[in-house]
Amino acid sequence: VMRYSGPRMLLKHPILAVRHLLHEKREVPEKPAANASNRHKRINAERDTKKS
Repeated sequence: VMRYSGPRMLLKHPILAVRHLLHEKREVPEKPAANASNRHKRINAERDTKKS
């Protein structure tokens, strides 16, 4: 699909095409630490309150 529509997008929507190219060059964010999600924090907090 992009083989056909990619070059046409440069002519019809140049700003969007450039934004797309710049977005591809961005670095991928690092993976969050294990058990750092709000879900895990909530579960651990519930477990701690049950123990005390």
